[in-house]
Amino acid sequence: MKKIVLYSENEEIKNAFEMQCKAFNSKLIFIGDKEMNLEVHKVFELDKNGENIHLLADTYALFDDFTKDDFALFFEGFAYIDEVIKINHTENNSHWKLEKLFVETKKEHLLYAKIMQLQELLDYCNQLDYSGISNEKTLEYKDQVLHAFMLLYGKEINEEELDESIRLLQKQIVKIDNKLM
Repeated sequence: MKKIVLYSENEEIKNAFEMQCKAFNSKLIFIGDKEMNLEVHKVFELDKNGENIHLLADTYALFDDFTKDDFALFFEGFAYIDEVIKINHTENNSHWKLEKLFVETKKEHLLYAKIMQLQELLDYCNQLDYSGISNEKTLEYKDQVLHAFMLLYGKEINEEELDESIRLLQKQIVKIDNKLM
């Protein structure tokens, strides 16, 4: 049977998950801070819901036995999809403490958001009008775009470089949009 472990203090999200789980014939287990020291595989063995105490502000949903297609069906039309940090139970995370899994997933979630922001900036850069901008400034700008591209598609992503690249591109875009170069 498909199972979902939900960590959330938001009653609307809890209700939405309850409705989706009924429709999807899945077991839903609510957990709180008391369960954070359990290993991931152990939370799926819980017979009853945990305490309703949540010190973390985010909502986490941990899925067991869900395929990519199952995810798509489960979240189709789901109003709170962007408010939930979704995690799939895997062999790799099965013996992690729940707290560690949530912390690491949150870090990845934030890094991914920055990657997406930089990708959107690069997409926008492809549409900019360079007319009226000096060749020297255009080359400087294109070097920053190339650096951002290499950062995204390199082997390792450095978060500090990512932040700096986002800042520099945003600054250059404003200049180009306003023809201030």
